[in-house]
Formats: sequence, structure tokens, C-alpha cells
Amino acid sequence: MNQLLYVLPVLVCPIGMALMMWFMMRSRHSADAQPPYNVNKDHPR
Repeated sequence: MNQLLYVLPVLVCPIGMALMMWFMMRSRHSADAQPPYNVNKDHPR
């Protein structure tokens, strides 16, 4: 049980970092899927 307390943070840290990177990449790709905003086309002067 005592060794588990030493090993657990070593395993949780890289897994948590990988999950955060996956969420950030996922949100960036969903934002890229939207068409770019064109000021000249969408708003007449």
C-alpha cells in the first residue's frame, strides 16, 4: 500500500498530461472546421 502511494503519481501525471493535450487538440480541430469569417462578404459597407 505504501509503494502504491509512490507509484500512483508517477502514472497519473503522464496520463493526465496526455488527456489535457488530447482535449486541447480536439477543441482546436473543431474550431478549424468552421468557415473563416470574411468581413468584406458578410458586412456591406
